Amino acid sequence: MGYSKAETEKKQRKLVSKTQRNTRKVLVILFKVILVGIIAVIIAGAGAGFGMMKGILDNAPDTSSINIVPQGYRSNIRSQDGTVEREISTIDSNRVYVYYDQIPKDMVNAFVAIEDQRFWTHNGIDVRGIFRAFAKGAASGHFNEGASTLTQQLIKNASGDNETTIQRKVQEIFRALNVETKYSKTQIIEMYLNIVYLSQNSNGVQAAADAYFGKDVSELSLVECAAIASIPKYPTYYDPLRNPDNNLKRRNLILKEMLAQEAISQEEFDAAYNVPLYLSQNRKNDTSSSESNIHSYYIDAVIDDVIAEFIERYGIDKTTASRKVYSGGLTIITNLDPVIQSAMEEVFCDDSCFPETSGIKPQAAMVVSDADGNIRGIVGGRGEKLISRGLNRATMSKRQCGSSIKPLSIYALALEKGLITYGSALNDTPTEFNEKEKTYWPG
Repeated sequence: MGYSKAETEKKQRKLVSKTQRNTRKVLVILFKVILVGIIAVIIAGAGAGFGMMKGILDNAPDTSSINIVPQGYRSNIRSQDGTVEREISTIDSNRVYVYYDQIPKDMVNAFVAIEDQRFWTHNGIDVRGIFRAFAKGAASGHFNEGASTLTQQLIKNASGDNETTIQRKVQEIFRALNVETKYSKTQIIEMYLNIVYLSQNSNGVQAAADAYFGKDVSELSLVECAAIASIPKYPTYYDPLRNPDNNLKRRNLILKEMLAQEAISQEEFDAAYNVPLYLSQNRKNDTSSSESNIHSYYIDAVIDDVIAEFIERYGIDKTTASRKVYSGGLTIITNLDPVIQSAMEEVFCDDSCFPETSGIKPQAAMVVSDADGNIRGIVGGRGEKLISRGLNRATMSKRQCGSSIKPLSIYALALEKGLITYGSALNDTPTEFNEKEKTYWPG
């Protein structure tokens, strides 16, 4: 029995409708599966991200290494003879600490204008600066636009951690937020201006003022403040002594920023723009040592020991520990006997005391201690000591003890067991052995 055309079309519509419903069911199920998968991935990603972030923060160095205790005072190392203390050396610092009220307002404004114009209002990180740097990087394809605040730069300078990794940057951001809750803005900018490296072996604005202009920082003019504020971006490139033209361009840029931010008036800008610098003739040399005198091997050993003690006791990094030793105003009392130390150094500078063997000049080192174990003198090598903090063979060159251990390991035991007495004569001639025609003897 055949169907009419109308019935046939009706059946076809039903079939199509059923097919569409089945397709929709499949699509809904598929969508739900995909949605569940996306949610699972997001949860897993969030968990991994949280775990990674927690790991980064757990491994972040403590902000306790940043402190507002004035640094920059010379530390003294003294010998002690009974109750008499005698100064024997001063650890020179290339930095002199100055307080906020001693720093010209133009210096503060110059650094803020060029390095971190929202310093006074942000909480340690500049969100607008980060987005601006990202946008410029995305447009140019080169993500080299800086977005670090002065607080972040302080952390980097204080910790010495300059590693270019995402982990370090995340840690730095959270540490900056922490620092901003502990210290005021004036304390943060004060610390920064006393720690920032400004070329010519100068750390801090006071050292730079003396190096470039032979002045106290409080006496600097607007153009001199701008010149110093130009240096941190690339210290050697913007060094006014080495590259005066580069410094001129950047300090003019700083003056424009200060004018735009209403930190100076139009009259002040006009008087300082494109003005040449008058640099001090008694300037420092960047290649010179940060220590003006050469310390003895004994003092080198003391410095190393105190730095190691700071690191272990307070859990701080080596850079911060060194800064505390060199410019923390410490007084370190030692057991050094200057007479013994001088006599040792005299002998070690006398080549006749060290005859050559087969054309080889032997090296040597020596430590002298008293019966109580107090170290009275240290010499770490032959000849005149020409550098500070070099190789100290007395403390750094680890060697096997060799026959020097015999009095402790053999003779002392023999005495304890009654096998020998203090008057026993011992045969000290070499004992030769022959094993498979190989002759040898103990050293």
